[in-house]
Amino acid sequence: MNIELDRIDNFFNLIIKELKGNGIHNIPLDYDFYWNIPSDLLYDLYNEPKELDMGQLSEDYQFLSYAINQDILTSGNLRKLSSLLRYIADKLDM
Repeated sequence: MNIELDRIDNFFNLIIKELKGNGIHNIPLDYDFYWNIPSDLLYDLYNEPKELDMGQLSEDYQFLSYAINQDILTSGNLRKLSSLLRYIADKLDM
């Protein structure tokens, strides 16, 4: 299986459009820090991760805002965006 970026783009835009259509234009940041499992351990289901590090949502958001303003977005920024999207999804499920 391959993940088609055009489909991901479509999924994302449709979900954001739906949220905005329901009057959701921002998400309060009630928690700032999160546990992060390093990528090399995240998909290794045969070994329980013993190494965790921390991330910070406000820092991820500020970094991405700076990166877009400076036109320095890279594929590496997807990790920061994914943390924010995970928080939003979790917050909307509450």
